[in-house]
Amino acid sequence: MALRPKAAGNAFLMFLGLPFILAGLAVGVFYGGMLWDWYQARAWVEVPCILESSTLRDHMERRSSGSTRDTLMNEAVASYRYTYLNRQYQGDRVSFSLGADNFGDFQERVSNVLMEARNSGGAFRCFVSVVRPEESVLFREARWTLLLFTSVFPLLFPLVGANFFWTGLKARRERARLHGLQSRYPGQPWRWKPEWAEDWIQPQNRSLPWVWTAVTGWMFLVWGPMLYALMVDSDVTWANPVSLIGCLPAIPLGVCGVLTLRTWWQHERPVPQVHVEPLPILTGGPLFAEVALPLKERNLPLQSVLEAQLSCYKESKVWDHRRNTSIQRELRWKDTQSVQMLSAIHEERGSRVTVAFDIPASIPAEDQQPIGTAEFDFVSWVWELELNWDGQKWSYDMPVYAPNQPLVAHSPEAQAAAQGQREVQEAQSAAFRLWQMQNLDADELQMHLAKRHIDFTFEGESKVSLSFDLPLRRFAKARGLPIFFTFIWVSIAVGMARSDLPLIFPLLWGGTSLLLLWLLTALFKSRTLHLDDQVMKIAWKLGPYAQNLRVHREEIVRFRVSNAGLRVNGERYTAVYLTRQGGDKIVILDGLPGERVAESLVLLLEQWRKQA
Repeated sequence: MALRPKAAGNAFLMFLGLPFILAGLAVGVFYGGMLWDWYQARAWVEVPCILESSTLRDHMERRSSGSTRDTLMNEAVASYRYTYLNRQYQGDRVSFSLGADNFGDFQERVSNVLMEARNSGGAFRCFVSVVRPEESVLFREARWTLLLFTSVFPLLFPLVGANFFWTGLKARRERARLHGLQSRYPGQPWRWKPEWAEDWIQPQNRSLPWVWTAVTGWMFLVWGPMLYALMVDSDVTWANPVSLIGCLPAIPLGVCGVLTLRTWWQHERPVPQVHVEPLPILTGGPLFAEVALPLKERNLPLQSVLEAQLSCYKESKVWDHRRNTSIQRELRWKDTQSVQMLSAIHEERGSRVTVAFDIPASIPAEDQQPIGTAEFDFVSWVWELELNWDGQKWSYDMPVYAPNQPLVAHSPEAQAAAQGQREVQEAQSAAFRLWQMQNLDADELQMHLAKRHIDFTFEGESKVSLSFDLPLRRFAKARGLPIFFTFIWVSIAVGMARSDLPLIFPLLWGGTSLLLLWLLTALFKSRTLHLDDQVMKIAWKLGPYAQNLRVHREEIVRFRVSNAGLRVNGERYTAVYLTRQGGDKIVILDGLPGERVAESLVLLLEQWRKQA
């Protein structure tokens, strides 16, 4: 089965998120350590002490050799002695800071206080641990500048990493569910989408509170203890209005909390569901659907109206003059039906309303996917349901497919629908022929592919037979720069790992080094591709590892040119991938010389897919 490439892409996202998560947690260790020290010090007792020495030590942090901007950092240092339970101890801890810094004027203020106390005789006070009297500190208050700055890293980095990791994990789960639905409903692609698998279709715009809950929960976990420390015992005072900035995280925390509660409230509300029978919905025929309204809508006034709108959208990929792509959405057809609640059937669990639409045969369906410069690139059918008594609008993805057999034109309406279907097919064929004229023929393709040492075999006029052999030499000119850059990057990571730098730096550099090495493996894969009457055989080899895939022609929805191209030394390396029913994307050809060659190959592959 053709599962490996998609699984590798999902694994890539999961792997990409790990360095962010680990880096954020690494900084979180220092951040949590400061808060833990402050929390423990609240139970320490105040004891008189004698200052023996105190000074403000300057530390100049040198930048790179090419930079003239060095950073001056300060650290208040002191030594003192104190007596606790008739025993004398020595201490040198001034605060819970992590050394020299330049966050605000805390170090200077503390140093001035200590200098005044020392000039006045040296009498001062310290805070001593009851459990371990040898542990003491002169200033135990929490610093808002240091805590606020440090909290950004354990807050944002794990959230970004978790987003990548969850996206990959979710894709793997959806993919496994898709294959389960394919096994459960063979030959019924309209049931392969999770929202279509059950008898009742759920709205696709229903609120999902899990994301807001996770984000708000993490914000509260990171910022909650800090805000508590700043409110109880810190250098935040009304006398210094600037210090109130330390309490600003309470605003986004409160906003996210309110939004989370609102999302949960919306999620728990019953939502309308749509039941369509029979499935799939076919163009050129009627659509009969039942809308199930929740129990709370049962006692509505009889003059209430339910608005139902069925729309067909064309989604096209558009390139600008800089070759940047964007998705343009265009409405192709829509129909609106208004249903009075007077006709609703009331039951114990709620109400049911029947809605009907007539879909013209000339409108494209889900499974009609022309290529290149054809009339459209992608089609989506959307059912929008609006309840005019509460202003809520729900959106449903509709499984609209084209009939397998031509329409039988008996009635005038059927004849008009058949004529419309023929016209749209002729327009698509004309656009397809125009696009075909702009592309390369088989001989020209062989000539261009030979420049990358790619063997290409094309046989027959009416029956397409294709085979490709993509050796390692196709990337011979493209490997030098990526290998050199990766070598330098990995060398820096090894140097950091053997140095005394904080853990976060070798952790980040090491994680990105592994990522670069993983990406570099794509330049060392050899591929083969062979197409027979019904099956596409895909194989790749990376050193001792190899993978063989088989994809049946009926499973393939379309072929496309990948946007993630590689450009090295002015030469373009493009790739072609296929999309299976259910959304799986598999790279089948890479290292191709330019987009024109790739588009021409897509044309030949589409001819093979559509042949009878």
